[in-house]
Amino acid sequence: MKTRLSKNQMFSFFAKLEENRKVRIALIVIYVVLALLICLHIGLFRIIYSDFFPIDGDFQNFNGYRRLFAGQIPFKDFDYYLGLGPLYSNAGLLLLLGGNFTASLFATNFLTSFMLLISIYVVSRSNRRSPRTSLILTVLFLMMGCGMLPYFPAFSFLAYIVPGNSDRMVRAFLPFLVVFVAFLAQRPPVKGWADAIRGKIKHPVWISVLRGAMLGGCIPWSNDYGLSAFLAGFILYCALKVRWNWKSLLHPIVFIAGGLAGCFIMANVLTLGHFWNWFSYNFLGVASEQFWYYDTSPSVKLLTVHDIPFNSSIALGLVFMGYLLLKIYRAKHTREDLYLLFMLLTTLIAGYAYAFGSSKAGLFIPLQLVLFVSIVSKITVFRKRLAMDAILVAISLALIIPPIYSTLEQMNDTREVYVPQLHGYLKSYGPELQSVSQGLLQGKKVFSTYASALEVMMNQYQPSGIDYIIHVLGDDNRERYMRSLEESKPDFVTTVREDFNFYEIWAKRANWFFYREILQKYEPVALTPYSVIWKPLQTPATVQAKATVTMNRLAGNRVQFQVTVPDSQLSHVIVELDISYSSIWNANRIKGLGIKKIVSIYDGWSKEWNGQVGSYNVPESKQHLKIPVRIVNGTGEATLQSLPADLTRMDVTHSEISGMMRDVDYYDLDKFKADEYFQAANLTDANWMNGLKSDEDVLLMPNKPDVAYKIKNAKFIVAENGKKYPIDQVQMVDQNWIHILINQPVRADLEYPHKLKFVDK
Repeated sequence: MKTRLSKNQMFSFFAKLEENRKVRIALIVIYVVLALLICLHIGLFRIIYSDFFPIDGDFQNFNGYRRLFAGQIPFKDFDYYLGLGPLYSNAGLLLLLGGNFTASLFATNFLTSFMLLISIYVVSRSNRRSPRTSLILTVLFLMMGCGMLPYFPAFSFLAYIVPGNSDRMVRAFLPFLVVFVAFLAQRPPVKGWADAIRGKIKHPVWISVLRGAMLGGCIPWSNDYGLSAFLAGFILYCALKVRWNWKSLLHPIVFIAGGLAGCFIMANVLTLGHFWNWFSYNFLGVASEQFWYYDTSPSVKLLTVHDIPFNSSIALGLVFMGYLLLKIYRAKHTREDLYLLFMLLTTLIAGYAYAFGSSKAGLFIPLQLVLFVSIVSKITVFRKRLAMDAILVAISLALIIPPIYSTLEQMNDTREVYVPQLHGYLKSYGPELQSVSQGLLQGKKVFSTYASALEVMMNQYQPSGIDYIIHVLGDDNRERYMRSLEESKPDFVTTVREDFNFYEIWAKRANWFFYREILQKYEPVALTPYSVIWKPLQTPATVQAKATVTMNRLAGNRVQFQVTVPDSQLSHVIVELDISYSSIWNANRIKGLGIKKIVSIYDGWSKEWNGQVGSYNVPESKQHLKIPVRIVNGTGEATLQSLPADLTRMDVTHSEISGMMRDVDYYDLDKFKADEYFQAANLTDANWMNGLKSDEDVLLMPNKPDVAYKIKNAKFIVAENGKKYPIDQVQMVDQNWIHILINQPVRADLEYPHKLKFVDK
């Protein structure tokens, strides 16, 4: 006879089950697995194709890992701009995955999303939520971040689910890592080890030294967050230890001493004894010039008190921190309060460090992460019911598994061009890179301003140890870079094409110390889709023409140099000026609350690419700085401007012409473009079929710089079979797509993957 359980008996059964420790642990494991599946999806999705943007972050990351695996030592054999923390953490995972470029794309994307996972979790736990609740929130946020919950808002901090250009999540992970380790230290058997250490070190002074050393050891993680975490820890330690007596002041002093020792030891360990090289590059090179060097407009720089960023996130963060400091003052704080305050302080300091050192908007996304996750953690309640957990897990699986399955299906299909040296498939650049690496450049030494796929395919390394020219900051590093070019005697030099991306025109002027040598001593001999390949000349090339320079003061802070040559038809050459100048504060500085100065140069290139090229910046004062002036139809100009405009004066003590040389435009690069082709967008949906509009004569193209530049003056599209299609109109729809309206019915010979050319006649 069957026994039917009453409703009360069923509730009692599930209540006991919910209290069972093994069941609780099993639920936590399930939520951890769900979170890891999302990270796995992000990593796998990235390597469906191993496509890269040549001046982006993919090779900026991989070059460092690759050098490590080759036995090179950081800051002895190569410099790494992003910090030792991102270098070693990503390389550690990549080592397990094979060490190739495609594996690095998976590793960086998986690890970045995993670090975001840990960050969200520790913030929620620091708000005294249970591990289960914190994991549920983490899974939900991760699903929002990768688009699995499309109807939920895309919060700004969720963009950190992927590496982006500068590995920002990995760099910002440091404060969350410190708190995560602190949580682990509370659990056996780690707690026993921590107690044993505390038992051996009992004197308060030595405890202060040890804590300072632990945070000081974090400084090499990355410049921005390493120093910010140490400073946040110092502020927190002062709040806890300093009282109204002289004796308590000893604690922060020895804390700093411990921090310096910890930094010295950790940097020496990670660089195998090359602390000074690490310190010199990061704090005497990058830190000293980063503020003025980067960006194409001085308007983004923090120059006055009025530029200091302040927004609702900062205001809320300050209120939150004030509340936590008040709890500390009243001795009513918990350990979790200290963790929260540490994360808030670190992210706030790092955000302002970016504002003062790079762009005045600051970088407060990690602060927003702490604030928003804290708010959601405090107002969200997940009742402890197995039925609710079952529903959440089922819904999560239903949302997570299909994208993973779809990604795996796409990885099984034939995918464009396989490049064995990269261990991945490319939609762009594959055939061209294979052709040039196995042809013109095979067995030759190459020196690239942006070391990327070519170096990997040829098993070479950038000789200077600095893989991107935009990271050559500081006079010593510039001298080393040029010395490396001279000593390595490369067979070829590669630079980015100016018709590929406007930043190359900025880079040429901002790094004139290098490009002046290339333009005089090398000539272009070939192109890739994104680079110019230069070969050494037997004798330096110069332009034999006379030129004169006239200096005109346009305003107190602006001086214009006008250069003329007798030949009014002369174009595409560069006159080099040697100038000495200084930007000086005027009497209005105090009244105008001036903080920093910057000097910018606007010239004949500034209006290129519809004004996107902009200006470039130079040091506040310099003796005998060489700058390029572009000559078009016999004339050229450059305007030296000091900012803030009403608070500074520009004094020029010297200006003369020091040389004349051919510009890139001087050469007929079109002869190298004969084999260049493009393809329609690989898109098929309700409106498009392989890049052709279903009901209109419209061709869809990806909005990439090389495509946009090529079609700017094009009149016809030439199909692979030789048929010409007249272009009626070009529409730049958005940052992703270009519509080309064709003046006759389109045919299948234009659709993807057929090769297309754009011509003007």
